[in-house]
Amino acid sequence: VFSKGQILAQIDNSVITRSIEELKSSISLANTVYERQKNLWDKKIGTEVQYLQAKNNKESLEKRLATLNEQLDMTRIKSPISGSVDEVAVKIGQNISPGQPAFRVVSFDRLKMKANISEAFVSQIQKGNPVKLLFNDIDKSLDARITFVGKTINPLSRTFPVEVELPANANYLRPNMSGVL
Repeated sequence: VFSKGQILAQIDNSVITRSIEELKSSISLANTVYERQKNLWDKKIGTEVQYLQAKNNKESLEKRLATLNEQLDMTRIKSPISGSVDEVAVKIGQNISPGQPAFRVVSFDRLKMKANISEAFVSQIQKGNPVKLLFNDIDKSLDARITFVGKTINPLSRTFPVEVELPANANYLRPNMSGVL
């Protein structure tokens, strides 16, 4: 079980980490030069251009470090929700790209049933209406209430969407299970 934001995998980040280490030593030097130029400038020794160049160099390197740290963070695949890993779609050493699924994380905390209802019933269906849900494959049923009613009619199917949140204690239900509303 993983919590939201927990790291599931780490993509090779060796190039970025080496760049960060190089940049940290450059920042150390830039800070030293900047502090010395600042001290001289405060005593009215040296030119303002020298001081501004040292300051600009230090700030520029710090911004590059922040950018590299953001890129480093992008090498970590994090769980978008709290739940369990149901499928691992990648292997060690495999090339991956943005948008390519790597893991399937499922959570049973907020399951819901979705249905498309004929527009003939648009005036009768409202949020809060009681409904009976039938799961014939597992021979189960339960009573619930409509938690969402769509505001638009699909022009192709002439239906509107409704949703019913399922109780968290219905541990016999699974994502993508079929049922009748």
